[in-house]
Amino acid sequence: MKIVEATLTPYALPLRRPLATAAGLINRREGLVLRLVTEDGVEGLGECAPLPGFSVLDLPGHRLALERLLPQLRGLELHPDDVPAFNLPPAAECAPLRRPSPPRPMVWRW
Repeated sequence: MKIVEATLTPYALPLRRPLATAAGLINRREGLVLRLVTEDGVEGLGECAPLPGFSVLDLPGHRLALERLLPQLRGLELHPDDVPAFNLPPAAECAPLRRPSPPRPMVWRW
């Protein structure tokens, strides 16, 4: 399969209740959604949402790494079994590159 589209979309959502950490309160969840589309119209979504103080890279660091990866993904011809384990936590690993499933509406719930 060939990847014809790769996009990165940032988001910031308020939490219902603040999350208390040793570094302070977290009131919203910020992250990035990686969207891959193949020439057959198969879509894959992955999320990257590092928690401040818990991840090696912060969100800007992950964003920079993923933005550098996007041009390499576009036009990439691959077989699902050939996809190596990326060291970019969930965003690259979770974008499903296997058999397409029936389309369903996207619902965000936290």
